[in-house]
Amino acid sequence: TVKLLRKPFLGVLYNNATDSLTELLGNPHPGGCYVVEVVKDSTLDKAGVKRGDMIYEINGHKVDIYGEMSTPWSEDKISLINYVGRLSIGQEMTLIVYRKGERKEVTVAFSQSSLPAIRKIFPGYEEIDYEIFGGMVVMPLSFNHIARLGNNSPGLARFAEMKNQSESVLVITHIFPNSQLARSRTVGVGA
Repeated sequence: TVKLLRKPFLGVLYNNATDSLTELLGNPHPGGCYVVEVVKDSTLDKAGVKRGDMIYEINGHKVDIYGEMSTPWSEDKISLINYVGRLSIGQEMTLIVYRKGERKEVTVAFSQSSLPAIRKIFPGYEEIDYEIFGGMVVMPLSFNHIARLGNNSPGLARFAEMKNQSESVLVITHIFPNSQLARSRTVGVGA
């Protein structure tokens, strides 16, 4: 059997901050990276990090407004994502986070975040789940479907956003020609 390796993920999406944003939130300058979304049940969700927080420090390494930090093993700044790639599962992390001017220090064990229900599937490496009934093929929605069906089913585009990926959604991926369903023309692929 072949196993897929997944990149470690803290469970937050962050954006560059600015001096104005730091000031608006009442946080000390020069600021940290701005958390725009927290994935449910992820490492930082369990640590209590919320949308709108600013991450200032991880394990003693100061995080700048671009989500980069200086470390002893690199002469250049590295991104928060690259730093997370060096963490071990179970390793304790201490974060300094500011929420509307209030300093919070949290410690949490780094864990691999569970995979979102709607994600990219790798055929040949992962089992493909589907059901055939009533003249159609129904599958759990994945990024693979969004890429192929997105032009014909614009409603699927909303599932590209992380906040809409936590719960599984079924999608019709094929309707058999000459089936009763195809002749009825009531439902189409991507519905």
